[in-house]
Amino acid sequence: MRAEEAARYCAMSLTSFQRAVKSGDMPKGLKATGGTYWLRSELETAMLAETSVGSQECDEIFGV
Repeated sequence: MRAEEAARYCAMSLTSFQRAVKSGDMPKGLKATGGTYWLRSELETAMLAETSVGSQECDEIFGV
């Protein structure tokens, strides 16, 4: 999917998605004829990684 669709899939604005890609929080995407495309599986992996880190931090804060 293109950047606009990938951002929507991740529930992010296009600007936030582009920032996340630049910072390495989201995958860079695959360059192909006609532009750059993101795989749903790579986006899901990145989102799950972010969720895991957030959950771990909450657990530490609340002593769970």
